[in-house]
Amino acid sequence: MKLDDLKLFVAVARAPGLREAARQLGQSPGTVSKAIKRIETHYQQALFRRQGWALTEAGKMLFVRALELAQTLDKIDGELGQPRRRHLRISGSQALLSQFVAPILARLDTPVSVETQLAADLVPLARHQVDLALLSTLSGERPQGREWQATELAQAQFVTVARPGHPLLSDCSEAVPIDRVLQQPFVVPAKPIYGQMSSQTSLDGWYDEPFHRQIRARVEDVATLVSLVKATDWLAYVPDYLAQSQGLAVLPVSGCPYTCEQVIWLCQPKPAVYHWLAPLSEGIAGQTDAS
Repeated sequence: MKLDDLKLFVAVARAPGLREAARQLGQSPGTVSKAIKRIETHYQQALFRRQGWALTEAGKMLFVRALELAQTLDKIDGELGQPRRRHLRISGSQALLSQFVAPILARLDTPVSVETQLAADLVPLARHQVDLALLSTLSGERPQGREWQATELAQAQFVTVARPGHPLLSDCSEAVPIDRVLQQPFVVPAKPIYGQMSSQTSLDGWYDEPFHRQIRARVEDVATLVSLVKATDWLAYVPDYLAQSQGLAVLPVSGCPYTCEQVIWLCQPKPAVYHWLAPLSEGIAGQTDAS
Protein backbone atom coordinates (compact mmCIF):
# COMPACT_ATOMS: atom_id res chain seq x y z
CA MET A 1 0.00 0.00 0.00
CA LYS A 2 1.42 3.38 -1.05
CA LEU A 3 1.61 6.24 1.43
CA ASP A 4 -0.09 8.53 -1.07
CA ASP A 5 -3.09 6.19 -1.15
CA LEU A 6 -3.32 6.21 2.65
CA LYS A 7 -3.12 10.02 2.67
CA LEU A 8 -5.94 10.13 0.11
CA PHE A 9 -8.01 7.73 2.20
CA VAL A 10 -7.58 9.92 5.30
CA ALA A 11 -8.60 13.02 3.33
CA VAL A 12 -11.72 11.29 2.03
CA ALA A 13 -12.60 9.96 5.49
CA ARG A 14 -12.38 13.47 6.95
CA ALA A 15 -14.52 15.07 4.24
CA PRO A 16 -18.34 15.13 4.40
CA GLY A 17 -18.58 13.38 1.04
CA LEU A 18 -16.73 12.15 -2.02
CA ARG A 19 -17.24 15.30 -4.09
CA GLU A 20 -16.01 17.56 -1.31
CA ALA A 21 -12.99 15.31 -0.78
CA ALA A 22 -12.21 15.48 -4.49
CA ARG A 23 -12.48 19.27 -4.42
CA GLN A 24 -10.10 19.50 -1.45
CA LEU A 25 -7.63 17.14 -3.14
CA GLY A 26 -7.83 18.96 -6.47
CA GLN A 27 -8.88 15.77 -8.27
CA SER A 28 -11.99 14.62 -10.07
CA PRO A 29 -14.57 12.56 -8.13
CA GLY A 30 -13.98 9.70 -10.58
CA THR A 31 -10.25 9.65 -9.84
CA VAL A 32 -10.84 9.66 -6.09
CA SER A 33 -13.49 6.95 -6.38
CA LYS A 34 -11.10 4.72 -8.32
CA ALA A 35 -8.40 5.25 -5.69
CA ILE A 36 -10.79 4.22 -2.90
CA LYS A 37 -11.77 1.10 -4.83
CA ARG A 38 -8.08 0.32 -5.30
CA ILE A 39 -7.49 0.58 -1.55
CA GLU A 40 -10.54 -1.57 -0.79
CA THR A 41 -9.32 -4.19 -3.25
CA HIS A 42 -5.90 -4.22 -1.57
CA TYR A 43 -7.40 -4.86 1.87
CA GLN A 44 -10.32 -6.91 0.55
CA GLN A 45 -12.64 -4.87 2.75
CA ALA A 46 -15.34 -2.30 2.15
CA LEU A 47 -14.08 0.88 3.82
CA PHE A 48 -17.06 3.16 3.19
CA ARG A 49 -20.81 2.72 3.33
CA ARG A 50 -21.97 4.31 0.11
CA GLN A 51 -25.28 5.28 1.71
CA GLY A 52 -24.38 8.37 3.72
CA TRP A 53 -20.66 7.95 2.95
CA ALA A 54 -19.72 6.75 6.43
CA LEU A 55 -16.78 4.56 7.42
CA THR A 56 -17.35 0.85 7.96
CA GLU A 57 -15.76 -0.84 10.97
CA ALA A 58 -12.82 -1.81 8.76
CA GLY A 59 -12.63 1.77 7.51
CA LYS A 60 -12.56 3.10 11.07
CA MET A 61 -9.70 0.75 11.96
CA LEU A 62 -7.71 1.76 8.88
CA PHE A 63 -8.34 5.42 9.63
CA VAL A 64 -6.91 5.09 13.15
CA ARG A 65 -3.86 3.21 11.89
CA ALA A 66 -3.33 5.72 9.08
CA LEU A 67 -3.41 8.58 11.58
CA GLU A 68 -0.87 6.75 13.75
CA LEU A 69 1.38 6.36 10.71
CA ALA A 70 0.97 10.06 9.87
CA GLN A 71 1.96 10.94 13.43
CA THR A 72 5.07 8.76 13.21
CA LEU A 73 6.11 10.28 9.90
CA ASP A 74 5.47 13.76 11.29
CA LYS A 75 7.70 13.01 14.29
CA ILE A 76 10.48 11.67 12.04
CA ASP A 77 10.35 14.85 9.97
CA GLY A 78 10.77 16.89 13.14
CA GLU A 79 13.61 14.79 14.54
CA LEU A 80 15.57 14.87 11.28
CA GLY A 81 15.34 18.63 11.16
CA GLN A 82 13.47 18.76 7.86
CA PRO A 83 9.88 19.36 8.98
CA ARG A 84 7.37 20.48 6.41
CA ARG A 85 5.10 23.36 7.30
CA ARG A 86 2.37 22.11 9.61
CA HIS A 87 -1.27 22.65 8.71
CA LEU A 88 -3.65 23.22 11.61
CA ARG A 89 -7.41 22.84 11.21
CA ILE A 90 -9.50 24.27 14.01
CA SER A 91 -13.23 24.77 14.53
CA GLY A 92 -15.26 27.03 16.79
CA SER A 93 -17.88 29.75 16.91
CA GLN A 94 -17.10 33.11 15.32
CA ALA A 95 -16.32 34.81 18.62
CA LEU A 96 -14.06 31.99 19.83
CA LEU A 97 -12.09 31.77 16.60
CA SER A 98 -11.55 35.53 16.48
CA GLN A 99 -10.38 35.64 20.10
CA PHE A 100 -8.42 32.44 20.73
CA VAL A 101 -6.79 31.22 17.50
CA ALA A 102 -3.93 33.74 17.68
CA PRO A 103 -2.98 32.87 21.31
CA ILE A 104 -3.11 29.17 20.42
CA LEU A 105 -0.68 29.68 17.52
CA ALA A 106 1.63 31.63 19.83
CA ARG A 107 1.98 28.53 22.05
CA LEU A 108 3.22 26.34 19.21
CA ASP A 109 6.95 26.08 18.66
CA THR A 110 6.62 25.54 14.91
CA PRO A 111 5.23 27.69 12.06
CA VAL A 112 1.84 26.55 10.78
CA SER A 113 -0.73 27.34 8.17
CA VAL A 114 -4.27 27.57 9.51
CA GLU A 115 -7.72 26.57 8.31
CA THR A 116 -10.80 27.43 10.38
CA GLN A 117 -14.29 25.99 10.32
CA LEU A 118 -17.38 27.51 11.92
CA ALA A 119 -19.01 25.13 14.39
CA ALA A 120 -20.55 25.58 17.83
CA ASP A 121 -20.14 21.88 18.70
CA LEU A 122 -17.64 19.01 18.40
CA VAL A 123 -19.11 17.45 15.26
CA PRO A 124 -16.18 18.43 12.97
CA LEU A 125 -13.73 17.01 15.53
CA ALA A 126 -15.72 13.77 15.80
CA ARG A 127 -15.69 13.46 11.99
CA HIS A 128 -11.92 14.11 11.92
CA GLN A 129 -12.46 17.21 9.80
CA VAL A 130 -10.39 19.34 12.21
CA ASP A 131 -7.46 18.77 14.56
CA LEU A 132 -8.68 21.04 17.36
CA ALA A 133 -12.01 22.45 18.43
CA LEU A 134 -12.81 25.54 20.45
CA LEU A 135 -15.96 24.98 22.46
CA SER A 136 -17.95 27.04 24.92
CA THR A 137 -20.15 25.44 27.56
CA LEU A 138 -22.33 27.00 30.19
CA SER A 139 -20.58 27.50 33.51
CA GLY A 140 -20.40 24.23 35.46
CA GLU A 141 -20.62 22.02 32.35
CA ARG A 142 -17.88 20.11 30.53
CA PRO A 143 -17.48 18.80 26.97
CA GLN A 144 -19.03 15.35 26.74
CA GLY A 145 -17.05 12.32 25.57
CA ARG A 146 -14.06 10.40 26.94
CA GLU A 147 -12.39 10.45 23.54
CA TRP A 148 -11.55 14.15 23.97
CA GLN A 149 -8.89 15.88 25.94
CA ALA A 150 -10.43 19.17 27.05
CA THR A 151 -8.28 22.04 28.27
CA GLU A 152 -9.93 25.03 29.94
CA LEU A 153 -8.78 28.23 28.25
CA ALA A 154 -10.87 30.89 29.92
CA GLN A 155 -14.09 31.79 31.71
CA ALA A 156 -16.36 34.41 30.19
CA GLN A 157 -19.10 36.55 31.67
CA PHE A 158 -21.52 38.36 29.41
CA VAL A 159 -21.88 42.11 29.82
CA THR A 160 -24.03 44.88 28.37
CA VAL A 161 -21.93 47.13 26.15
CA ALA A 162 -22.21 50.44 24.34
CA ARG A 163 -19.95 52.72 22.38
CA PRO A 164 -17.59 54.90 24.42
CA GLY A 165 -19.40 58.18 25.06
CA HIS A 166 -22.89 56.66 25.04
CA PRO A 167 -25.41 58.93 26.86
CA LEU A 168 -26.12 56.25 29.48
CA LEU A 169 -22.49 56.36 30.57
CA SER A 170 -22.70 60.03 31.50
CA ASP A 171 -26.28 60.03 32.80
CA CYS A 172 -25.69 57.31 35.36
CA SER A 173 -22.76 57.65 37.73
CA GLU A 174 -23.26 54.09 39.00
CA ALA A 175 -25.21 51.08 37.68
CA VAL A 176 -27.88 51.69 35.05
CA PRO A 177 -31.36 50.48 36.10
CA ILE A 178 -32.60 47.64 33.94
CA ASP A 179 -35.73 49.65 33.03
CA ARG A 180 -33.56 52.29 31.35
CA VAL A 181 -31.52 49.64 29.58
CA LEU A 182 -34.68 48.08 28.13
CA GLN A 183 -35.65 51.44 26.65
CA GLN A 184 -32.54 51.33 24.45
CA PRO A 185 -32.32 49.60 21.07
CA PHE A 186 -30.19 46.44 20.87
CA VAL A 187 -28.29 44.66 18.14
CA VAL A 188 -28.36 40.87 18.55
CA PRO A 189 -26.92 37.84 16.73
CA ALA A 190 -29.05 35.92 14.25
CA LYS A 191 -26.76 32.89 14.60
CA PRO A 192 -25.00 31.23 17.58
CA ILE A 193 -21.83 33.29 17.15
CA TYR A 194 -20.95 32.88 20.85
CA GLY A 195 -21.45 29.12 21.04
CA GLN A 196 -23.66 27.19 23.44
CA MET A 197 -26.49 28.95 25.25
CA SER A 198 -29.30 27.91 27.56
CA SER A 199 -32.55 26.92 25.88
CA GLN A 200 -34.24 29.60 27.98
CA THR A 201 -32.20 32.47 26.54
CA SER A 202 -31.68 34.18 23.22
CA LEU A 203 -28.61 33.47 21.07
CA ASP A 204 -26.59 36.03 23.04
CA GLY A 205 -27.55 34.63 26.46
CA TRP A 206 -30.08 37.36 27.33
CA TYR A 207 -33.32 36.37 29.07
CA ASP A 208 -35.74 38.13 26.73
CA GLU A 209 -38.90 36.64 28.17
CA PRO A 210 -38.73 38.40 31.55
CA PHE A 211 -36.64 41.32 30.20
CA HIS A 212 -37.90 42.06 26.72
CA ARG A 213 -35.54 44.19 24.62
CA GLN A 214 -36.11 46.49 21.67
CA ILE A 215 -34.31 44.64 18.89
CA ARG A 216 -33.15 47.08 16.23
CA ALA A 217 -30.90 44.72 14.24
CA ARG A 218 -30.14 41.01 13.87
CA VAL A 219 -26.74 40.22 12.37
CA GLU A 220 -24.89 37.06 11.40
CA ASP A 221 -21.33 37.94 12.36
CA VAL A 222 -19.32 39.46 15.18
CA ALA A 223 -17.71 42.19 13.05
CA THR A 224 -21.05 43.67 11.99
CA LEU A 225 -22.39 43.59 15.54
CA VAL A 226 -19.34 45.40 16.91
CA SER A 227 -19.36 48.00 14.14
CA LEU A 228 -23.02 48.83 14.75
CA VAL A 229 -22.46 49.26 18.48
CA LYS A 230 -19.52 51.60 17.81
CA ALA A 231 -21.37 53.64 15.16
CA THR A 232 -24.75 54.02 16.90
CA ASP A 233 -26.34 54.29 20.34
CA TRP A 234 -27.42 50.66 20.15
CA LEU A 235 -26.48 48.29 22.94
CA ALA A 236 -25.39 44.65 22.81
CA TYR A 237 -24.89 41.76 25.21
CA VAL A 238 -21.49 40.17 24.59
CA PRO A 239 -18.76 38.10 26.32
CA ASP A 240 -16.41 40.23 28.41
CA TYR A 241 -13.39 39.12 26.35
CA LEU A 242 -15.03 40.56 23.23
CA ALA A 243 -15.87 43.83 24.97
CA GLN A 244 -12.26 44.18 26.09
CA SER A 245 -10.64 43.27 22.77
CA GLN A 246 -12.95 45.56 20.78
CA GLY A 247 -12.78 48.56 23.10
CA LEU A 248 -16.47 48.58 23.96
CA ALA A 249 -17.73 50.33 27.08
CA VAL A 250 -19.30 48.06 29.70
CA LEU A 251 -22.57 49.27 31.22
CA PRO A 252 -23.08 48.09 34.82
CA VAL A 253 -26.75 47.11 35.08
CA SER A 254 -28.86 46.93 38.25
CA GLY A 255 -32.17 45.20 38.83
CA CYS A 256 -31.52 42.13 36.66
CA PRO A 257 -30.96 38.85 38.56
CA TYR A 258 -29.84 36.91 35.47
CA THR A 259 -26.31 36.42 34.19
CA CYS A 260 -24.74 34.39 31.41
CA GLU A 261 -21.41 32.69 32.07
CA GLN A 262 -19.42 30.36 29.84
CA VAL A 263 -16.30 28.23 30.05
CA ILE A 264 -14.07 28.15 26.96
CA TRP A 265 -12.41 24.83 26.14
CA LEU A 266 -9.77 23.64 23.70
CA CYS A 267 -10.58 20.06 22.66
CA GLN A 268 -8.46 17.54 20.81
CA PRO A 269 -8.51 13.75 20.38
CA LYS A 270 -6.85 11.46 22.93
CA PRO A 271 -4.06 10.83 22.21
CA ALA A 272 -3.10 13.91 20.18
CA VAL A 273 -2.83 13.16 16.46
CA TYR A 274 0.34 15.23 15.99
CA HIS A 275 3.21 15.50 18.46
CA TRP A 276 3.68 19.23 17.72
CA LEU A 277 0.25 19.92 19.24
CA ALA A 278 1.40 18.60 22.63
CA PRO A 279 2.41 22.07 23.95
CA LEU A 280 -1.21 23.15 23.77
CA SER A 281 -2.29 20.71 26.46
CA GLU A 282 0.95 20.77 28.44
CA GLY A 283 1.36 24.54 28.56
CA ILE A 284 -2.15 25.68 29.43
CA ALA A 285 -3.26 25.70 33.04
CA GLY A 286 -6.60 24.25 33.98
CA GLN A 287 -6.39 21.08 31.89
CA THR A 288 -9.02 18.45 32.56
CA ASP A 289 -10.23 15.35 30.75
CA ALA A 290 -13.77 15.51 29.37
CA SER A 291 -16.09 13.08 31.02
